[in-house]
Amino acid sequence: GRELDTRQIKYFLSLAKYRNFTQASKHLFISQSALSRQILALESEIGATLFERTSRSVKLTTAGEIFAQESRQLLNSIQNITDMVQQAERGASGYLRIGSLGSINHRATKLIGDFHKKNNVINIHIEKYNTTELTRELLCGQIDLGFTFLFAVENTEELEWIKICKEEFFVLISNDSQLEQYDELSLEDIQSQRIFLPHFTHPPFIENLIVQAMTNSITYTESFEALLLHVESDLGITFVPEFAVDSRAPERNLCLKRLKNIYPSSDVVLSWRSDNSNQVLKTFTDMASMQ
Repeated sequence: GRELDTRQIKYFLSLAKYRNFTQASKHLFISQSALSRQILALESEIGATLFERTSRSVKLTTAGEIFAQESRQLLNSIQNITDMVQQAERGASGYLRIGSLGSINHRATKLIGDFHKKNNVINIHIEKYNTTELTRELLCGQIDLGFTFLFAVENTEELEWIKICKEEFFVLISNDSQLEQYDELSLEDIQSQRIFLPHFTHPPFIENLIVQAMTNSITYTESFEALLLHVESDLGITFVPEFAVDSRAPERNLCLKRLKNIYPSSDVVLSWRSDNSNQVLKTFTDMASMQ
């Protein structure tokens, strides 16, 4: 036989509500005979009598009561599915997997927060990575977008990006360092210092600074936390953006110093794969590009 359709179910529920063919057919804008045919066809299809009919009204049978309860839930589920699909098409629901560097600057956190306020049905998940890991996760599709530095993604063809802001880099030293007494540091000041760098991608200008400072004393660390521990122990210095340490500097034995007459900086970007079809991603990047 024919399969049930949602129109038949709506006709049934309308008759169950009004308990009268005349009123139900007016509500549905169809003739009484058309409504009667649809109800008979529905009863035939499911193999049960749904209404007890009298000359003036109809009443649900026990089978009809069960069918009414279940079919209301079914129509609600169908409507919910339709709403979810339409919202996803508009980028108004779904999920967004975000990658961030160990720390994330205020501009980035505000973007995420503003987006969530406008689209609170979206599930947002944030993971932290270093620059190399973040680029790899973007490329293999494990995250939808990443807040990272331009130097980490600008030469990768598969990735698109938009600039969010610019971050100045500082010299990070221990509070116990002999350099702590200076307000700003010159290249001569850092000549005698061992320089600790992360093993992952770092700004090209750091290599230039090292060349200008004429020091070969460089040690690479496995993690950013290890790098901080070496500097905190006054074993040397490193170069970091302000947001990487400013929130935890007070309780750590660390301080930031500007370089004299040199203002190294890097663009912070929002990056994603060009072929990522997640509609939520498009909604986010559209919003970010307008701000």
